[in-house]
Amino acid sequence: SDPLLNTMLSRSDTQLAGTLFHELAHQQLYAKNDTRFNESFAVTVELEGIRRWLQDQGKEYQFRDYQLSLKRKRQFITLVQGAHAELEMLYAQDRAKTEKRTAKAVIFQRLKNDYRQLKKGWNNYGGYDAWFNRKLTNASLVPISNYYDYVPAFQALLRRNQNNMVAFYRAARGIAEQTPANRKAMLIRLLTDQDPDAPKCG
Repeated sequence: SDPLLNTMLSRSDTQLAGTLFHELAHQQLYAKNDTRFNESFAVTVELEGIRRWLQDQGKEYQFRDYQLSLKRKRQFITLVQGAHAELEMLYAQDRAKTEKRTAKAVIFQRLKNDYRQLKKGWNNYGGYDAWFNRKLTNASLVPISNYYDYVPAFQALLRRNQNNMVAFYRAARGIAEQTPANRKAMLIRLLTDQDPDAPKCG
């Protein structure tokens, strides 16, 4: 029931394939009222799907370009998540609202400055300029966390299942069926990739 927008057709083949893999992943698994779980799972399937699709097509050059774009995306996400963590710590402090607003502005300005430094290492690639050029708010950072916080955990789960997608889906479904608290705890343990009791379905 999701709409197919004509703007999607202007994307590269890789971006369009990624969108398809992402949306199809939601049909494989959905945890009620857990956006962070659902989106991180779908992003993991999207990334793995693109990797396999490009390799199967023999488009090694596109896969190298994709890896570069993925590296940039990860660095962008790391910046944003760092600022998000700083804001959470700030809001938890017992400080006056005016002080918090001032500190918040400093965090957002530092985020923009860090991005400018990051761009220098990208040969001034400006793929994320539009995101930073708008007025940043708390709401700007939330979707980034929702989509990517647990991606490393799901990637660890995929590795634990020898990159077998059927086994991976089964293991992820086992986590989805847990209570929200247990589900979160299992994903956090997977973030370290050191949980010997992580679900593994061969």
